[in-house]
Amino acid sequence: MWIRLAALLVVPPAVWALARYDLLPHVALCMFERVTGRPCPGCGMTRSLLRLSQGDVAESLRMHPLGIVLAALFLATLAGTIVGLVRGGDPVVRFLERRGAAFVVTLILLLVGTWIVRAFVFPEWAPDPVQ
Repeated sequence: MWIRLAALLVVPPAVWALARYDLLPHVALCMFERVTGRPCPGCGMTRSLLRLSQGDVAESLRMHPLGIVLAALFLATLAGTIVGLVRGGDPVVRFLERRGAAFVVTLILLLVGTWIVRAFVFPEWAPDPVQ
């Protein structure tokens, strides 16, 4: 759990700093979009999380509606890890053992459903392509 806690505390600020200070290359990395011309299911998720970290909830939702869900899952995992270290046990693993399969299926259905709506029903809801 200590390794998980370290990753939860170190990786997000490092990734945020890379994106915030424009250190990442400006290339289209999504092969799905390059091949199909449509956004992939996760298109806009990184930008959604960056907007959320800047306090712009509306723009975060526009980039990807599930960005807020991902941020909430991150915070729940962080809290569960801290609780496990303080009280003993591992609430995160216990939750995944009891409800992990249903949880993952629900997340996949949300991701695919959001993608279908944004790519095929209302394409104007898809985020702008990365320039």
